[in-house]
Amino acid sequence: MKKIFLLLFITATFFSLAAQDKNKIYYGMEAGFTVSFFDQKSAPYADPSLVSEFERSSRASFELGATADYLVSDLLSFSSGLMYVERGGGYRTKNPNFVYVNQFSGSQQSDAYNYLRYRLSYLELPLSVNVKVFDVLKIGKEDQRHNAFVGASALANLVSKLRYNVFEGSSDPEENWESDKIGGDEPLVFAFNTGIEWRGGPLTLYVEYSNHLTSVYDPAEAGNESFDVAMGTVSFGMG
Repeated sequence: MKKIFLLLFITATFFSLAAQDKNKIYYGMEAGFTVSFFDQKSAPYADPSLVSEFERSSRASFELGATADYLVSDLLSFSSGLMYVERGGGYRTKNPNFVYVNQFSGSQQSDAYNYLRYRLSYLELPLSVNVKVFDVLKIGKEDQRHNAFVGASALANLVSKLRYNVFEGSSDPEENWESDKIGGDEPLVFAFNTGIEWRGGPLTLYVEYSNHLTSVYDPAEAGNESFDVAMGTVSFGMG
């Protein structure tokens, strides 16, 4: 909880200082679609032998928050904000006992899989430097801007869960989802961010890649010896 209050304090300080020069500060909202993945091929699990057949996949989710841009010059600005982000990783293995069947034709529609989806929810404080690269290269229209940005983020963990699906029944099975809390998550992690954005009037479209610089779990905690994983995330969004 102290980590969260620290992030809120730093964000409030940035907004307060920026607000002293209102002609150079721009506020906004952003919402995006994210695809996250762990860097380890084998699933982090207390007993790795139980999930040895699972292959790495990804977890899709979202992000939402408020942003502030402070203009240093016509070509350079600093950005910050406060974001709620959903991240994690996924693993799957084919279930040989079930297939999905088209209810009208009765033919096989797709294979059935058992999934492990690691849900990590964070409160994120990003800090980045933005450069109007197309303006530097004198490309494009005056009412449109293409920025490249690079920076870092501090993320305070809010939720750490493992979701998995279970097939129940035999003749007409149902796929149900369950979840368990996972302990040992790091309360504060750091990430490197880079990306590009397009701005036209009040609209912003962005693509961002974020890579965690620290492990999302603490492998030193008992039962978490196989949880030494970092995370990468690709985000697509608008503001």
